[in-house]
Amino acid sequence: MPALITHHIFGQDAVAKLPDGIVEGQEELLAFLLGNQGPDPCFTHVLGIPSTTASTRRLGKLMHEERMADALFTAREALTHLPVEDARVGRAFVLGLVGHYALDSTSHPIVYAGQKELAAMRDDLADAERELHGLIESEIDTWVLWEKRSQDVRDFSPSTALARTDAIDRTSGAIMSAVALQVFGIAIPSTEFPAAVRDYEIYLRAIDDYDSAGSAFISTIEGLVRPHSLTRAMAHRSNPTHECAAANLSNNDWIDPWTGATRYESFADLYDEALAKYGVLAEALVRNDRATFEKESAGLSYDGKPGA
Repeated sequence: MPALITHHIFGQDAVAKLPDGIVEGQEELLAFLLGNQGPDPCFTHVLGIPSTTASTRRLGKLMHEERMADALFTAREALTHLPVEDARVGRAFVLGLVGHYALDSTSHPIVYAGQKELAAMRDDLADAERELHGLIESEIDTWVLWEKRSQDVRDFSPSTALARTDAIDRTSGAIMSAVALQVFGIAIPSTEFPAAVRDYEIYLRAIDDYDSAGSAFISTIEGLVRPHSLTRAMAHRSNPTHECAAANLSNNDWIDPWTGATRYESFADLYDEALAKYGVLAEALVRNDRATFEKESAGLSYDGKPGA
């Protein structure tokens, strides 16, 4: 990722990059903002037939790792198969997917660099990179919400970012099902992505507040099978301040985990870079200009790793 709040706010900023008339009305805006969550809801899909939910989780993993251009252009093509009345909602969702990719591919390297640096500091954190990843993203979420909206995480509900209508469920499910089958060879019903969004919201509601009983309970269950709690790492802590160590606001040097290059950008710098990239990527997708899309994306995976 970044996590849910950062993607939601990025979506609100990214939609302003689109020409007038591309995303209109509340339903299309909600579809766009859901698209900005990308494949992330797939990772928490557990309520359903085990083989199908596992396939949905696998889709989320593969979309982050490989064939990102194929997936997004297949999503674009899927729009031509939607009923006329769903076409605009579907287009808004696909344009939101591009936003998720733009932010992920641009900002993920600084998150991975941070988790590796923290894991190297203490022996008991060497096996906790996944949890450190979640902790960094949670801290950035909290900071972005306060920095850009002057809002504390205690006043933000996951349902704000995951609001949807029947038409949004119908179109997003059909599009993600087409991507799964045509790009990755995974057969999932069109009902599965909406179900994954439902599970994502349930999970986030349970763990979102660090001090909540739900977060503590799930963390206790985790402790029976793993040494570190991902739930506690991802849960948001109230921190209404403009300071954020994870965002590297002082522009200290860090090592890109994929290239080994020394870099100095803050998360704020990368956020702005992703916004600029989004405008180019979205226009290229709308125009079906894959050459421009691939030039701008530079073949980066959602993790920011070259060669996707």
